[in-house]
Amino acid sequence: MSSGTGFTADIFIRDVHIKSDIDLSATIEEQERTIADIQQRIAMYASSTPKDVVPDGWNDAPVDYVVKEIKNLVEWMLDEHTVLVNLWHMKHNKRRCLY
Repeated sequence: MSSGTGFTADIFIRDVHIKSDIDLSATIEEQERTIADIQQRIAMYASSTPKDVVPDGWNDAPVDYVVKEIKNLVEWMLDEHTVLVNLWHMKHNKRRCLY
């Protein structure tokens, strides 16, 4: 048994430069497309059988693979929604400092 301190840190840095309302609208549309893509991937897992979506290395635990992938997609989608909400605030409040 060893003693010590262990930790995990997830650091997300997003550098968004928006110079005009046109850039802001384009960035919002890009975020919405990204979220739609993630939603399609989640729907693919929901409507497929494990043998159709699980790679060969996961044949012993196909459900674990699908759960892991859906969890990652949902976390990614939540992160993207957070960015989208901030962009909407910027657009509707004309504030450029929410990041």
